[in-house]
Amino acid sequence: MKWSIIFFMVITSSSVNSVASAVDKKYGMIGKPDNLMCFVSKPTTVLTNIRSVLQCSIECVNNISCNAFNYWSNDASDSAKHCQLFHFTSEDQFKIVLNRTHCKAYRDDSTVPIPTLNYPLTLSKSCNFPFTYNGGLFYSCSNSLPGINNTCGLYMCLTANRTLSICLDPQAYSAANETILLDFPTFANSTPVTSVNGWIVIQQRIDGSQSFNQNWNTYKSGFGIYYINFWLGLEKMHQLTALADYRLRFEVLICGSWYSDEYDHFEVGPEFQKYFLNVSRYRGDKCDVLNHPDPRFVQNGMKFSTPDQDNDPYALYHCAFQFSSGSWYNKCYYQRLNGVYGSSFDYAYTPATHCRMMVKRNL
Repeated sequence: MKWSIIFFMVITSSSVNSVASAVDKKYGMIGKPDNLMCFVSKPTTVLTNIRSVLQCSIECVNNISCNAFNYWSNDASDSAKHCQLFHFTSEDQFKIVLNRTHCKAYRDDSTVPIPTLNYPLTLSKSCNFPFTYNGGLFYSCSNSLPGINNTCGLYMCLTANRTLSICLDPQAYSAANETILLDFPTFANSTPVTSVNGWIVIQQRIDGSQSFNQNWNTYKSGFGIYYINFWLGLEKMHQLTALADYRLRFEVLICGSWYSDEYDHFEVGPEFQKYFLNVSRYRGDKCDVLNHPDPRFVQNGMKFSTPDQDNDPYALYHCAFQFSSGSWYNKCYYQRLNGVYGSSFDYAYTPATHCRMMVKRNL
């Protein structure tokens, strides 16, 4: 069983033109004149033979429940001019598509709620998919990363300065978040996980609502909600990487910019060896975060430690207890993606906002 996770997005009024109605209300146009967008939700009312956008806006004003509308001008397949009226009560009802030559969408910005997004949105006429190694950070609007609770017909990408952008001219590339079920030999029930183009999310942080200050048994079995804040579980990671050769990928948001790092080989050892970490063949665009130049902070090859089980080689210090989190600590770390959100949640000694760790089978 698998299904696509659907989210919704509203473009903020910074990118809209406006039209004044007869009662001095203003409707913001979604998109721009050279890149028209259109609501694809089901309208509450459809009017035909409407002469202009202004007349359509007046119809919306005269309809007490209307707070958005589409105006369809003539096209080859339909000579009538349509005015579609909408009543949106929340941002979740918006669905928008790009490049509708004969359709213009307008919204009453004073009454329609505008969502607060965690990322600044820009428009880009050219996007690259993937942006970084082996699949990229953004594939399309439906491939939501942590903190983006939206989707529509918009394609997303990263700009040259690594900020989220709406791509107006996307290349042919499509991948979406999917929920898949994994079966493990020693677990009775299937485990739901997020899969993106073959990448399985094994760890994810989007906020501080889930504590990662957990004991050994909890880190062993896993915890959290797989599509929000999540840890797959050390035993499942071991069984997964023992059955086949996998690679590891970090995706981390730092100071408003996304970075990705990969290891072509990833392995988690068995419990009797304290779930040691083994990675090799690094490539990426931030740093080799598991192999610090100072051997005291190399996490590759380390055993896993939790606040109640000290397996790090630091005789005078219990790193997991000190930082209230489980990890492959040395003396102590170069990344703390399981650290306390907002205080010891960092990557290459830099505070992080969101992250996810993903694995993919090498074929």
